[in-house]
Amino acid sequence: MKVIAVSGSPRKNWNTEKMLASSLDGAQSLGAKTKLIRLYDLNFKGCKSCLACKRIGTQRKCFVKDDLSPVLEEMSKADAIIFGSPIYFMELTGVMHSCLERFYFPYVTYSAELQTFFGRKLPIGFIYTMNVTQDWLQEIPIANRFASVTKELFGIEPEIVCAYDTWQYPDYEKFEHGIFSVAQKKLHRDELFPKELATAKQLGISLAQKVNQINDQ
Repeated sequence: MKVIAVSGSPRKNWNTEKMLASSLDGAQSLGAKTKLIRLYDLNFKGCKSCLACKRIGTQRKCFVKDDLSPVLEEMSKADAIIFGSPIYFMELTGVMHSCLERFYFPYVTYSAELQTFFGRKLPIGFIYTMNVTQDWLQEIPIANRFASVTKELFGIEPEIVCAYDTWQYPDYEKFEHGIFSVAQKKLHRDELFPKELATAKQLGISLAQKVNQINDQ
């Protein structure tokens, strides 16, 4: 069993990657081999609308050649994938959105009879980290935007885990933070973020369990 975590955060080993690491720990506890891929280490762009993936009789994959190409190949062969991104301006980071464009679009069909070209079930999870509190989540439409298309293309409802009110700066005294309560941030970091990490670990366990269920069918 191979479970891949894809980080769309520019900050290594910070909130998003800590959540992803915890989710991989969960998958590993069920025997999965895991890998973390950092999109910000790669040189690539989003879909170029070349439509090569839509040619009749061609292989359903992205034909653009760059640093993301081998990653897309790995993802297509993985047993489960966990995408993790901070929310910037109420959206995924640009690199994560570009990655999802390139991974998802080749499996989209324009056929009335066929829903997907992917051909098997693929458990997928999303981890979102954000500087706002949970009360703001209803203002962030990204939270469930990819749920329906993910289920349609990969055959399973995706699981979504969020971390809220994240600890943003290494030292708040060196940065502007007037609208934030540092005391509240510390409280969340010390008491609630560990619980969010535990939820991320459970996500990894759940995805690995789904892989085992698929393999047993």
